[in-house]
Amino acid sequence: MHYTHHGTGPVLTAQGHKEVYTSYQYLAVGLEPLFDAAHRTQFTEPCHAWEKQIAGVGVGDPTVGLYSPTASRRGNTLNTMINDEITSVVVGRKDVSSLQTMAQTWRAGGGDTIRKEYEQADKAAK
Repeated sequence: MHYTHHGTGPVLTAQGHKEVYTSYQYLAVGLEPLFDAAHRTQFTEPCHAWEKQIAGVGVGDPTVGLYSPTASRRGNTLNTMINDEITSVVVGRKDVSSLQTMAQTWRAGGGDTIRKEYEQADKAAK
């Protein structure tokens, strides 16, 4: 036993403090709200205005609701490769020209097949 009983409840011993991590306190905690009434005019309203503005220029994903067997099998691997390559360019590990090679690798690794499957699924859905 790594706690002692007190009138207000259990109190951890020195060993208990070593074994109980503060991360456990987050297991049953609900999500924190993204709204803070105290900072409505400083944060919430400008953020909402920006979100409305950016939503107007957004482009919807045309593949939503469509299925590609290759994307199901290889999509995560290809997306990870793309994200890793872009990150390498952004942080300066690689030159922007490496994105050409990345695009070729994506196409050969299943990207062209994924595109064709989505095109066929889109035609079939219409």
